[in-house]
Amino acid sequence: MGVLNKFKKSEYAKNSTILMAGTVISMVLQTLSVFWLGKFYADDMWGIYEYFCTAYSIFLIVATGRYELAIMLPKEDSDGFMIALLSAGLSVAFSIVTTIILFVLYLLGIELGWMIFLPITLAILGIYYSCNYWLNRKKRYINLAINRVIQGVLFVVFNLGYAFILPDRRYGLILGYITAQAIVMVMLIVSMIIDYKKQKFKLSVKRTKELAKEYINFPKISSISGVINNIAVRLPVLLLGFFAGNSVVGQYAMMNRILGAPITVISEAIRDVFRQKASKEYAQNNECYGTFIKTFKSLSLVAIIPFVLIMLGAKPILNILFGDLWNMAAYFIILMAPFYYVKFIVSPLTFMTYIARRQSYDMKWQIALCVSSTIAFYLGYILTKNPYVMLLLYGIVQTILYMVSFNYTKKLAKGEFARDV
Repeated sequence: MGVLNKFKKSEYAKNSTILMAGTVISMVLQTLSVFWLGKFYADDMWGIYEYFCTAYSIFLIVATGRYELAIMLPKEDSDGFMIALLSAGLSVAFSIVTTIILFVLYLLGIELGWMIFLPITLAILGIYYSCNYWLNRKKRYINLAINRVIQGVLFVVFNLGYAFILPDRRYGLILGYITAQAIVMVMLIVSMIIDYKKQKFKLSVKRTKELAKEYINFPKISSISGVINNIAVRLPVLLLGFFAGNSVVGQYAMMNRILGAPITVISEAIRDVFRQKASKEYAQNNECYGTFIKTFKSLSLVAIIPFVLIMLGAKPILNILFGDLWNMAAYFIILMAPFYYVKFIVSPLTFMTYIARRQSYDMKWQIALCVSSTIAFYLGYILTKNPYVMLLLYGIVQTILYMVSFNYTKKLAKGEFARDV
C-alpha cells in the first residue's frame, strides 16, 4: 500500500505511466506489424525505406535548427509557443528550398527515386515535433499517449493497405509512414490552435527574433551535434549499403525495427516527462539530480524484461513466420541487444546537456561517437569483411561512449557546472 500511495502522489510516476501506456500500445502494434509486413515487403524494399529514414532524420535537424528542443526552456508559455511556431516555420521553409533543389536535379536528368518524398516529409515532421514538444511542455500526456496509439494504428493500416493497392511496392513503406504522420500532425495542429485561442497569446515577430537569438546555440551547436549523432546512429545503414548491398541493409532494418522499438517508444515516453520536469527543476534550483536518478532507475528496470524476451524470442519467431528469409536479422538481434539496452537507458538522460546549456560538450561527444564508430566499423570490415563483426565492434564503441556521457550528465544533474554557465 505504501508503494501505491507514493505512486498516487507522484506526478512524475503518473505522467510517465500515461505516456508509457500509449507508447507501449504503439510499440506492440508496430512490432507486430513487422511480422506481417515482412511477408509483403522484401529485404531490398526495407533497405530503400532505411535509406529514406536515414536521409530525413539528418535533414530534419537542419530544417528545424533544433529549436524544437528549446520549447521546454522559457519560463513564459507565450515564449515557448513562439519557439514552436519558429521551429515549424523553419521546417516548412527548408522543405520548399529542398523541393526547388530536387526539381533542378530532375531537370538535369538525375534519377531521384525515394528522394522525391523528402520535402513533404521534412515539412510534416518539422510541424509534428514542434507541436509535440509544445504538448510536452503543457503536460498534455494523455493527448500525447492517444496520438501515439493512433500513429501506431495508422502505420500498420496504411502500410498493409499500400502493399495491396500499389502495383510497385518499392515505396509502400515510405508512403505508409508519411500518411500516418500527416494525419497525426493535423491532430496536433488542432491542439495548438485551441491553446492559442484559449490563452490568447500575443504573437510578436520582434519577440520571436529575440528568442531565436537567445537560443542561437541550438542551430549553431546542437544542430551540428545532432547531424553528427544521426550519422553515427545510421552508420550501419550507410556502410552496410556500401560494403554489402541493399539486402543486408534490409536485414539490419528488420533488426532495428524489432530491437529498436523499445528505444523509440518506451524510452521516449519517459524522456518526454524527464525533459519537462528536469527543465523546470534545473531552472529553479540549478540541479535536478533526484529526477535524473529516478529516471535512470525507471529506465533500467523497465528495459530488462522486454530486451531479454526480444533477444531470446526473435530467432524462433522469425524462423516460424518466415523460415530463413530473415535469418540474418535474427542473429543481428541476438548480437546487438546488450548494446541497445545501454543506449535505451542513457539516451534520454543526454538531454541534460541541453537543460544545462552544455551543447558544446554534446557536439564534441557526438564527433567522438561518429569518428570512433566509423573506425570500429571499418576495422571490422578490413579484418573480416563480416557484417556481424562490424556490428559487434560498432556496438562496443557506442556503449563505451554512452557510459562516458552518462557520467558527465550525472554531474550536470547535480549542478556541479551550473555556476560556469
